Amino acid sequence: MKPLCASLLTTLLALAGCSSSDSPATTPDAAGGAGGQADAGTSCGKPGDPGNALGVGKYCQALSDCKGNGKATLCATLGGDPTQTFCTMMCVVATDGGADPCAAGATCSCQGGQCGCTPDVCL
Repeated sequence: MKPLCASLLTTLLALAGCSSSDSPATTPDAAGGAGGQADAGTSCGKPGDPGNALGVGKYCQALSDCKGNGKATLCATLGGDPTQTFCTMMCVVATDGGADPCAAGATCSCQGGQCGCTPDVCL
């Protein structure tokens, strides 16, 4: 997950100016369905992935692919890693035990004090 976090962090810093494991997980996809496992060594995000209720996890290759995609209007490829092909958004981890701000099938992941929503299948 370190390359993913670095890519996500770079994306968030570049566009917003503010504010882990390497093995794939077997969890529902970002759309809340039974997406299963991300393929090892391939991109995180596949053509046709619709994203969840907030748009996190929708397939993208450029920022314009996430335009009008609910709250998740950043494409993770902007961080410099072309294998991270999903829409994301900045988030704040719920410290009070409340619901994750990224909605079903995604998790608020942080590195270096910066946080972004990541599809669970990518963690």
